[in-house]
Amino acid sequence: GTLAGPLGGTTASCSGTVSGADPTAAAHFVTKQYADATYLQSVTQITATTAVLNFPSVSNNSTADLTMDVAGVQAGDTVALGIPPFGDPPNGSVAVMPTGALVVAFVSGPGKVTVRYGIIGSGGGYDPPAATFRVTVFRY
Repeated sequence: GTLAGPLGGTTASCSGTVSGADPTAAAHFVTKQYADATYLQSVTQITATTAVLNFPSVSNNSTADLTMDVAGVQAGDTVALGIPPFGDPPNGSVAVMPTGALVVAFVSGPGKVTVRYGIIGSGGGYDPPAATFRVTVFRY
């Protein structure tokens, strides 16, 4: 069936147990009302946006930062980052991040979220293509 998303949208077709009884069960889904009452009741603001980011090539044990404008965010807000597939996979399959790649996001100033791309250990020199990143910021 199709379930309502936490902000009123819908998810893709899915199957599994729909209830609030055992959220640790495999293939478990909860209703929008259960999620709102259990997980989102203390959230006072949710802001989301996307931006095309084009990181430069990063060498081993280095990082590169790019910023996104996200209206209304402030220090202390929680950031969830949607990372696009990396690379150019054949036949439309999903690529994985290169070995050692790390991507994180955080509020770096009023109205700004920094996305940091880095390489830990070996594997540097990868230059990811420009891609659309999504940030969702929660204030509790």
